[in-house]
Amino acid sequence: MREKILDVTGKQCPIPVLRARKEIQKMEVGDLLVVMATDMGTKRDIPQFCDTAGHELISIDEVGLSLVFRIVKR
Repeated sequence: MREKILDVTGKQCPIPVLRARKEIQKMEVGDLLVVMATDMGTKRDIPQFCDTAGHELISIDEVGLSLVFRIVKR
């Protein structure tokens, strides 16, 4: 399993989800994508993206004013 960090802090909807989709397409099944975002809309959008695309959302953590999502590509 490889890990990729995607920092989209300061970016507003829909950029965080679009960039997450683009990055995860480049990855292999089983790889981990860590997305760091500050747009609170991603708390709704990233889980919805994972459900729709079939990826596994491992966790959502709040770190200060940021959200950290851990997604495994399926």
